[in-house]
Amino acid sequence: MGSEEHARRFLASSVPVVLLATSCTSSVGTGGRVNRERVGAAGVTSLATGVEPPPPAVPRPFGKLSCVARDGMRFCKGGLVNGKDLAVPSFDGVPLSADVALPATGKGPFPLIVLLHGFGASKSEFETSANDGSLDDATMAARGWAVLMYTARGFGSSCGTVALRVATPACAKGWIHVADQRYEVRDTQYLAGELVDEGLVKPGIAVAGVSYGAEQSLELATLKNRM
Repeated sequence: MGSEEHARRFLASSVPVVLLATSCTSSVGTGGRVNRERVGAAGVTSLATGVEPPPPAVPRPFGKLSCVARDGMRFCKGGLVNGKDLAVPSFDGVPLSADVALPATGKGPFPLIVLLHGFGASKSEFETSANDGSLDDATMAARGWAVLMYTARGFGSSCGTVALRVATPACAKGWIHVADQRYEVRDTQYLAGELVDEGLVKPGIAVAGVSYGAEQSLELATLKNRM
């Protein structure tokens, strides 16, 4: 079953999945970043050059995550890894603990699905070692998808502990905004836009979530081509 057909089947399931276009929320900077304008529900992208960025020869999501072979996929762990801080700064600098799962082979760009966890949970809610047909990283990666999972701001390893708030100045703004489109929803936009800019994933993406994450999925759907 192809990756897009798999997404269509999830659309008929009890977990909301929304096929959307991404909107890059990053701006042009000194690092040669691409400012994108994405239009249409199909995820059409226009660039100043008229072409998509080439996929990286060695996947390194967000420019900092290393990927290792695991459970039939390549798993790229973020957050605190072996004592090293690999959190990804969001649009306002708040560090988010994000993981990416990729198909076992290929350099992309891959279709992307973002999996958003429930209230009080974390990115690990969708992380598993079994390709059992469920909505999780192993299953989706086995079907050719890149999978983004991150802990929402204000929870767990994304500024959700007293220790992190004390030790990390950027966590001063990292509290929970309860699925506010200006914050949590924009975090998804920003992280997805980063992966598109890197050439690792395609502009048209899918989003799914449980509980708190499902609410954000529906909010993202209302944004249409602004997602």
